Amino acid sequence: MTTSVQPHTADTSSVRHTREQLAVAQTQPLPVIEMAPQHSYAARAGARARTGGIPLLVWLGIFGLLNGVDILSTWVGLANGMREGNPLMDALLGNYGFGALIGYKLAVVVAVSAGVLLLRTFSSHIARVTIRICAVLVALVVLTNVLQFIASR
Repeated sequence: MTTSVQPHTADTSSVRHTREQLAVAQTQPLPVIEMAPQHSYAARAGARARTGGIPLLVWLGIFGLLNGVDILSTWVGLANGMREGNPLMDALLGNYGFGALIGYKLAVVVAVSAGVLLLRTFSSHIARVTIRICAVLVALVVLTNVLQFIASR
């Protein structure tokens, strides 16, 4: 294959003259680059789950379960004469009853889960760290509830 360069002038006499003076260069096709085979979504998801230990969805389940245990431990404590230590929860309980606490906890679980899943699209590592921190914080609240209940006996 050969190529020649055309000048950018409108004068046809100079075009002819320029073409005669230009050397014609031999060209070669570009080398073929092989692409890596595409992996299925299931294979990528399995590899992602193996790299981080416990899968993110399991952590989300643990977070939801811990919030449920927090609701239960709060209910047991309140039924046995203890007071709510969180001022926001105390106000919710005083104004709207125990159903408000359940609604609040459900909203928190949904919001944190949605946020972590959105965060996963940017960085799966940061999403895993975030849900672990949230789960540990709720576990500490549950532990505090249980220890306070035991100490009050």
